[in-house]
Amino acid sequence: MNYHELLRDQMAKIVGAKPLEVVVMNTLTTNLHLLMVSFYKPTKIKYKIVIESDAFPSDRYAVQSQLKFHGFSEEDLIEWKPRKGEELLRIEDLEHIISEKGDEIALLLIGGVNYYTGQFLDLPRIAEIGHSKNCKVGIDLAHGAGNIQPNLHDSGVDFAAWCTYKYLNSGPEVCLVYLFMKDMLKIKTYHDFLVGGITTKQLVLICDNPLMSWKEQRAGSCRTHQYYQWQRS
Repeated sequence: MNYHELLRDQMAKIVGAKPLEVVVMNTLTTNLHLLMVSFYKPTKIKYKIVIESDAFPSDRYAVQSQLKFHGFSEEDLIEWKPRKGEELLRIEDLEHIISEKGDEIALLLIGGVNYYTGQFLDLPRIAEIGHSKNCKVGIDLAHGAGNIQPNLHDSGVDFAAWCTYKYLNSGPEVCLVYLFMKDMLKIKTYHDFLVGGITTKQLVLICDNPLMSWKEQRAGSCRTHQYYQWQRS
């Protein structure tokens, strides 16, 4: 069963994305890691990551391990914190962080809805702030999908991941995990992403051809390779 195709259109409507921007696969933290492998491209100068101070623990573990994997330390994780005596985050404080340290920051990974406070964050504004300093912006929508309308396609964020076992009310035995990548068909630099053979047609993250039929994909890696050579030109 090609469940990733059968469920794609419905889920795209729920999160406000184009069908070719959405795919169901893996588990939530696995998807965050795969997305960071493709979008977190640290350099000697620009390598730090921003999260909320009360981010979901598994998100914190994921970004800490990404930093360590690339030879950096947990001290290179920057926290967006509420002000003293307050519980909610202020967008102007994120603006200050990016204004002061944006040249050192490679990635913002923010929860669209904070699991601890329930605060619904301004995704378009976060994307705008991050992109002003050429930072990639990713969103964990585990507590957002089915709870709020994130309008992912128009939000400007680069990627997002979420699950169905929270506000979409599926049980643990039928839970599905999704990811989103902005404008997959417009991505031209395939060499910036992982390359390999997989039958998830629309997933550019690991370089499958979103235009191929399932039978064409099963025909072999040679045809896939020819496609990429054509697409890069």
